[in-house]
Amino acid sequence: MHTLLKIFVVDDEESSRIGLEKILSLWGYSVKTFSSAKDSIEKISSEMPDLIISDYKMEEMDGMEFLKILKKDFPYIPFIMLTAYGSEKLAVEAIKNGAFYYLKKPIEIEELKSLLEKIEKEKFLKEIIKGERNIPPFLTSSEKLKKTLEVIDSIAEKDVPVLIIGETGTGKELIARRIHFLSKRYKWDFIPINCSAIPENLFEVEFFGSEKGAFTGAIDKKGMVEVADKGTIFLDEITDLNLNSQAKLLRFLDSKEFFKVGGTKVLKSDVRIISATNKNIEELVKEKRFRDDLYYRVSTVLIKIPPLRERKEDIKILANYFSKLYSKEFNVEFEIDEKTIEKFKEEEWKGNVRELQSRIKRMILGVPEMEFEEKENPLALDDAILFHCLKILKNCNGNKSKAAEILKISRPTLDKILSRCKNS
Repeated sequence: MHTLLKIFVVDDEESSRIGLEKILSLWGYSVKTFSSAKDSIEKISSEMPDLIISDYKMEEMDGMEFLKILKKDFPYIPFIMLTAYGSEKLAVEAIKNGAFYYLKKPIEIEELKSLLEKIEKEKFLKEIIKGERNIPPFLTSSEKLKKTLEVIDSIAEKDVPVLIIGETGTGKELIARRIHFLSKRYKWDFIPINCSAIPENLFEVEFFGSEKGAFTGAIDKKGMVEVADKGTIFLDEITDLNLNSQAKLLRFLDSKEFFKVGGTKVLKSDVRIISATNKNIEELVKEKRFRDDLYYRVSTVLIKIPPLRERKEDIKILANYFSKLYSKEFNVEFEIDEKTIEKFKEEEWKGNVRELQSRIKRMILGVPEMEFEEKENPLALDDAILFHCLKILKNCNGNKSKAAEILKISRPTLDKILSRCKNS
């Protein structure tokens, strides 16, 4: 679970310093070396390392004195003490003064690796608690789906392509975001691309970018793969790409290299690809509508998300979650009752979790049910809410305070809803 640890190595013996730097760099860590504790202290406040590995016996300032100074000003930075002159007494003193651990030279590689994994895990958990990793919640009571989530969490850090299959509204993008934020790429961009919304003739421009003058009206433009370098691209509805676009995507996935439209320079991008579809992709492969080589390339890990009608035990936990979420957002007192939840369990939920989310939101805002619209498009939530609020506002002759009172929401909440009208 690499969390991009930044490590300071402090040792006045050059060969030890260089040797440790090579090992840590090989494992993928960011490493800076210093020949004295004094030099490293000057850089700690500006660079804030995640870990300091320091020799004990050094001139000017030994490791123990360095440790005491560090723990006084930066008590949260883990410190590993190294020494060729090991004694139990020295080890105990180091731990008492706040060292994370104490290692004897020559270092046992597996022991060091195990220590670093522990520090990574602690850092990772702290990031979640502090909210630095905004991992989207995926609520479920389904034992089958809980096992799927365990698989998702375990492969997130493996940096392999993932294909997510599930009906519209099951939470495929939520899963993709979860994988991204649990991976070592979490500090870089997560870029969702709706493949069905990209015109066939513009796939290359959108994905790879263009050079000025490449075609009429062309400008210098970065494509998604360049923008997302080191991050993650989420290809939603990948099966909607035509065969020509599929071939170009496959070429990039195989080489990580691309040309901008109109460009001659070979560019590279290190991105992780997560794809999703609501279609039967294996059937499309059989029908030659989706390339089999691309299918195998993007589905190293295949995740299937069951529809809500197959996990009705989730309806209660989701309904309660959305009730609390939106009653707080719209400043409305609302609590869903057991009778309504039991009624929900009898429904088909063709729009899955997103349809349930829409229904709860409408209930909280008092938006009338629109049976025809829900049958045709159960996900047209924002339009329905906006239409209802505009209708009430019109009846109040544009008086927002009065409209908000009738809607039983606050004036700022009404303004927030109406702002969507201006932005749409």
